[in-house]
Amino acid sequence: SEHPLAQAVTSYLQDMVAGEITHFETLPGRGVTACIDGAKYYIGNSRLMAHMQLDIPVEMQKETAQWECDAYTVVWVAATDRVLAALAIADALKPSSVQAVEAMKQAGLQVYMLTGDSKSTARVMAQKVGIENIEAEVLPEQKAHYIKTLQQQGEVVAMIGDGINDSAALAQADVSIAMGTGSDIAMDVAAMTIVSGDLSRVEQAIHIS
Repeated sequence: SEHPLAQAVTSYLQDMVAGEITHFETLPGRGVTACIDGAKYYIGNSRLMAHMQLDIPVEMQKETAQWECDAYTVVWVAATDRVLAALAIADALKPSSVQAVEAMKQAGLQVYMLTGDSKSTARVMAQKVGIENIEAEVLPEQKAHYIKTLQQQGEVVAMIGDGINDSAALAQADVSIAMGTGSDIAMDVAAMTIVSGDLSRVEQAIHIS
């Protein structure tokens, strides 16, 4: 997967010896699954664990709940019959993001955050950048539906995204903007790509246009 969280996990574990990986499959909005030496494994969010109807030990629930309150994204690892591990990943906030959001608001734009992350993690990150409108734990198609709802209310919507899970929303938006540090599919769908991946460039692009 090209997702930044996936890159963080594989980078951290790159020296770990694994068996042969086969049948790799992306599960949109949930995670991935693959077979290693014939055994099937899953890695993804809590929605994936719930879909598999796996019970998460109470101690793990407490620990991961605290991680989310501290703005970590939790990634779960499981076999077909049990949860094996949980990883906490800090999604570092770019220094320019706060100024970028403020500049958009000063320009008269309403800023929304649509994310597949948990509500507690999304709330903390949104507070840091000054975003009041938050929709968390949303699937890719729900992002697109949310934009369609805004459009039906008469709004002209610009979508900024960088991942596979943003592609449907980018296609739905009136103005589609991809971040150049994200996935190829986001850049393929979007009408505009911010090459640097710096959110502050979005306002500059609006002024140039």
